Amino acid sequence: MPFTENGETQDRYAVRIDDGTAVRDMTLWNLLGRQAARMLPGQLVLLVNLDTSEENGDVVLNGSSETGTKVYIISEMTSIPTSSVLRNCSFLSTLSGSANIYSKVCIVSVHPGATHIRDARDYLSATMLVHAACHRPVQRKDNLQFSGTLDGPVDVYEFVCPACCNHNLPPEDVIPIFDIVICIDDGTLSLMAHTTATVAKTILRISPSQLLELPSHSEQQQTLLAPRGREVVVSLTTFCEPFSTDHDARIDAICDADDVGVFMS
Repeated sequence: MPFTENGETQDRYAVRIDDGTAVRDMTLWNLLGRQAARMLPGQLVLLVNLDTSEENGDVVLNGSSETGTKVYIISEMTSIPTSSVLRNCSFLSTLSGSANIYSKVCIVSVHPGATHIRDARDYLSATMLVHAACHRPVQRKDNLQFSGTLDGPVDVYEFVCPACCNHNLPPEDVIPIFDIVICIDDGTLSLMAHTTATVAKTILRISPSQLLELPSHSEQQQTLLAPRGREVVVSLTTFCEPFSTDHDARIDAICDADDVGVFMS
């Protein structure tokens, strides 16, 4: 949410964190905040050089690039799944509650997410339109409740980003990313998991823009069928959405099982 003081406007993002000993809210500013806005619930992160202060007995946490704060999303680091030294693999059947694990699994199927606004060329409902700065779903300015397929090109619509409180997004700031759900199985349990945008591209071996350029439903459908049977190592996060008692799962990083031990430059 933008913050204005003395005529100067800065972007600020509120993030709630939990290290197992306490839950705290922190504020990240400007570029760092926009980068951190891509963090997802349940992810394991490393925060360096946060500013701390005390206000009315409460600890106040702030961070910005200008003060040297850095955010590392451990769950999304692709080097960890590829190294058998840096992580251990766990069985899916051992999952309980909120957890961050690595597991060797087989991709059973890939399904469209179909939960947000998508490009008119998406015949599968396998992508969604997001704000390029934060990768959060956008809304149509003329219909905030709309969540289906657009009737025409993206550039004829006006969009807003609720996450950034930006109510006038230019067309070039609205991009497609994948919105898919993966069924995985390790022999002990089968489960459905969402994916990050980067993981989805790795699984499908195609970019969202390339998918949208495929001219028919059958060609796009073949892209979702192609990953079936692949053996992969995943960084899996299980979490509980705010205001919900249901636990969800998401794949934050992935590599082909054959690539384990291969160091990528």
